[in-house]
Amino acid sequence: MSLDVKVNSGRAQRFFKSLAADTRKKLEGGTASIGLVAEGFTKKSIQTNSGGGETYEKYEPRRQHTASAPGDAPNSDTGDLASSIFLKVDRANLSATIGSRLEQAPALEFGTKNMAARPFLRPAANYVRPKYVKAVSDILKEAGKLAKRKAK
Repeated sequence: MSLDVKVNSGRAQRFFKSLAADTRKKLEGGTASIGLVAEGFTKKSIQTNSGGGETYEKYEPRRQHTASAPGDAPNSDTGDLASSIFLKVDRANLSATIGSRLEQAPALEFGTKNMAARPFLRPAANYVRPKYVKAVSDILKEAGKLAKRKAK
């Protein structure tokens, strides 16, 4: 299960591919950086115990666990979810994918008929989306200024 932060427009993709190499490298670096921010945000949201939910006894190993409140990221119990978070950066298409390889990740993210959602990927995507747009915008503005100077 994964979520992407990427530019989906074919027209935008063609535009990005036509950019000068230095601008393209900056966009690739910006995409990778935003991916790292999303990955860190996701892991931190899981590892920061939000409380708010029911506390119960678990076995194998025996321990107490406090579930997160519905709508909050899941509280870490064994650390499996946080350690399953991955980042894949596709520099050619200027996209970053964050996800989890854990089997129960979709149930946590979207909920089930017996459990409300405990989203952890969508909040990260929502957090980084405006930062990604700003980073791309800033890089393109800088490239435009350079192009104007070169044209003079």
